[in-house]
Amino acid sequence: MFGSPVELHHALETASLHNPDSTSTTTLSALVESLPSLKKPFRSTPWLFNGHLQTIYAALGNFEDIDRVEYARYLYPLSDGGTSGIDFVLDDEAEGGSHPELPPRTRFTTEDERHLTSDDSRPMLVALHGLSGGSHESYVRAVLAEITKEEVGGQRWAACVMNARGCALTKVTSPQFMNACWTEDIRQVMLFLRQRYPNRRFYGVGFSLGASILANYLGEEGPNSPFTAATVLSCPWDLQAGNLHLQRTHLGLEIYSRAMCKNLQRLFEIHLPTFSLSPHMPPHQIERVRKARYLHEFDAACTSKMFEYPTVTTYYRDASSARKVLNVRTPLFVLHALDDPIAPGEALPWEEVKVNPYVVMATTATGGHLTWYETWAPASASGRRWFVRPVVEFFNAVEEGKWEVREDKKAV
Repeated sequence: MFGSPVELHHALETASLHNPDSTSTTTLSALVESLPSLKKPFRSTPWLFNGHLQTIYAALGNFEDIDRVEYARYLYPLSDGGTSGIDFVLDDEAEGGSHPELPPRTRFTTEDERHLTSDDSRPMLVALHGLSGGSHESYVRAVLAEITKEEVGGQRWAACVMNARGCALTKVTSPQFMNACWTEDIRQVMLFLRQRYPNRRFYGVGFSLGASILANYLGEEGPNSPFTAATVLSCPWDLQAGNLHLQRTHLGLEIYSRAMCKNLQRLFEIHLPTFSLSPHMPPHQIERVRKARYLHEFDAACTSKMFEYPTVTTYYRDASSARKVLNVRTPLFVLHALDDPIAPGEALPWEEVKVNPYVVMATTATGGHLTWYETWAPASASGRRWFVRPVVEFFNAVEEGKWEVREDKKAV
């Protein structure tokens, strides 16, 4: 009754993957088609039978006692004077703890940890969270808690989260915010991680706004991407289409858009002493930000101004990752629910996916925004989000086969 078959969308011929240490080969579509979780329908929690119920429950439920992950935060200085808070998942033997200035179960790195490098060859997952979120979000922890239990070839997965500027109690140290296409921070963080762990294979997972940033980054980097493979979930591929979708209904405007606006205003106020130093944030502009009621009004008053876009529509069009998906040359697994009330299915890059052999998109009819709850009590100890399984299976499959794209990556 509640089954939603998983539909796969991709080019007729997808990218060829090979193991450089053997003659083995496969294709990206064959690898994704082999994932066990995609062979059965997604069955939602019976009382969360549509995207609105799933998404609203994600905001109202208490998930603090499940998927508990311990982090150590490294404050990485960015080139413009800003700061990225990189939260490294602690191994079982490491000492956890909580710092009063950080989210739960997060402490700062010790002096020794700050200077620690490693020549190990562990696979490492780098996560980018959603709008105004952070490493503490339940959807992030759900993936990290599961994948860091896994071993591939005797190597335990490592993982970290790149918290966007001002998010997850990261202090803003330069008068700049985040946006959906600002990729310079992840670019600098990946250079740092590659220097710190030169022998690791890196994987990326992006959630919602983080998915947009990751998809934009992959498109910009093309064949030079540092990621072996990546996954994006509930990505707002076309921000203007999403904006119009939210404004089209009372629920979209008064619940989702208003809530996202309030969350961003909260971050703005926390970091106002620094944001007010921006030449784009004079007193009258700050008042406009404070008076915004909806997401598009906040983006018009703050985001577009801070990044020097003439209009909010110009920002939305420029930041839409659908514009760059044709340039992706990293094996990319896209997961999206067609009833997503925030990133609507009509905005997906349907045609682009069909002509880029490096992308495979899986869609379900139901699932909401970053939710896909499947158990009766999703916030209980036995609660599960379905999307965790295909994401972890995908990364494990790539790592187990040591699959990679040949160096002669060709243009589409």
